[in-house]
Amino acid sequence: MVCPTLQPVKKWIAPLLVLVVIAAVMCGCTQNSSPGSSPAAQPTAAITTPEPAVPQVTTPEIAPPTAPESLNAQDTENESDEDTAGPAISAAGLPATITGLAGSAGGPVDNCVMTHTLPDILTDPDYGLNSAATSELAGFSPGQYATIRREYSETSSTIDYCGEGAVKTPIWTWYTISATITPNGHTLQTYNITLYADYLSTRITVVSTTGTLSPGLDYPYRAYVPMRLDDLEKNVHFELDALPQTS
Repeated sequence: MVCPTLQPVKKWIAPLLVLVVIAAVMCGCTQNSSPGSSPAAQPTAAITTPEPAVPQVTTPEIAPPTAPESLNAQDTENESDEDTAGPAISAAGLPATITGLAGSAGGPVDNCVMTHTLPDILTDPDYGLNSAATSELAGFSPGQYATIRREYSETSSTIDYCGEGAVKTPIWTWYTISATITPNGHTLQTYNITLYADYLSTRITVVSTTGTLSPGLDYPYRAYVPMRLDDLEKNVHFELDALPQTS
C-alpha cells in the first residue's frame, strides 16, 4: 500500500503560523486601548493665589502752633504803588511796646473818586489838616479798607465818577500806618489802642480800637488814613498808644 505524501501540507502550515502570530499581536493592542482602560494623566499648570496688596498709609503732617492772628484779622492785597515821603512817625512810651511804627502813601486818587467813595467823611469841610481847632482825620482797619476797595471796583465799571464837570482836585491818597505791638506784663489783658495825629500842638484822634493781647507775642497793627497830598507836606506827626484797660 502506498501512503500519501506530507510534502504539500508543510507548504501551507508555515504561512498559517505567521497569520496566527500577527492576529495575536493585533488582539493585544486592541485590548490596551479598550474603553475600560484609564486615560493617561495629563500635566496640569500650577495655580498660584496672589497675596493681597498691603495698602500704604500716609500719616499727615501736623503744622506747628502759631501765634494769635493780627488785631486786624482781614488782610488786603499788596499795594503796587510806590511809597512816598510823608509825616513823621514815632512811638510813645507805652505799657505795650510799639516797634516799627511807619507810614507810607499810596498812589494819587482824584477828588471826584474819593468823595464818592467816602461821601460822609470827605465832604465834611473840616476834614483834613486845617486849623488846629477844626482838623479831622479818620482811619480804617484792613477789613474796612478791603470793603471800600471792593465796592469801588464793583461800581466803577458802570459809574463814571469823574465825568464831565467833575472836580478832580484836591488829589487824595491812602496813607498807611503800620507797627508791631508787643504787650508787657504776665497776664492776658485788654488794651485800648489809639492812633493820633499831632498837628499844631493839638492831638487829633484818628482811630481807636480795643484788643485782648497775650504778653510776649507780637501783634501787627495797620490803619489806612485818607489824606490830601498837600496835607502830607505839613508838619504832622503820628503816634500810637496801646494802654491796658483799668476797669
